[in-house]
Amino acid sequence: MINRTLLLQLFDQNEAFVARVLAIFKDQLPLQLAELRTAIAQQDFETASIAAHNIKSQSNYLGLAEMARLCQLIEDEPGAPETPDRLVELEGLAAIVLVELA
Repeated sequence: MINRTLLLQLFDQNEAFVARVLAIFKDQLPLQLAELRTAIAQQDFETASIAAHNIKSQSNYLGLAEMARLCQLIEDEPGAPETPDRLVELEGLAAIVLVELA
């Protein structure tokens, strides 16, 4: 799912830097998803919107378009009735990405 070729192009073929970016994403994504999940459960829609925005930005940067799309929907309407289902879908995609990064 992650476009490593694009990342290498963006970072002037610096493989060490790309590896570091991916490692940080791998470490931070579960924490950010937990924050998003908690905010939605507590109906803290401002925090949910910010958390979704953060994940969206990183996902876009890594070429994870579907994750970014779901985050945009959650960011725009964190209190929408569809948000819990979108979160489940986002977490499923994140699980696939995390396996890829393992």
